[in-house]
Amino acid sequence: MNADFKDILSRIDEEPKWWDEGGVPRYCEFHPSNISYIYAQQVVLQEVACQGCGKRYIVCASTGYDTFTNYMHDDNNVFSPFHYGDPPNNCDEDCLAGATMNVDFIRIIQFWVRDKTTEYDWKRFHKYES
Repeated sequence: MNADFKDILSRIDEEPKWWDEGGVPRYCEFHPSNISYIYAQQVVLQEVACQGCGKRYIVCASTGYDTFTNYMHDDNNVFSPFHYGDPPNNCDEDCLAGATMNVDFIRIIQFWVRDKTTEYDWKRFHKYES
């Protein structure tokens, strides 16, 4: 279950643009350099839905190079979504179990890979986005 950020959410009139890997609301435009896991090598921005109430969220998930081949295969364009886990703790009040349930994957919005040669530059792969 992710932390409750009602103290932040109650002070800002707009909805978060996306949520990071720990369910933290983010209000900036998404870029992999803004995620919380600084050692990430692949990052996806994806749309997910709470299994309890169906509320949709834009969230990021990331992995390191060691798991890259499990997710993306250039030979046949097979992609398996990165697992996000529990939804951000921002479901409607009548969705009591939502914050403790996994999310349902809907689609990949952005797919990024850190350049292996520089370890700093991010490259976006549009062919894995839907």
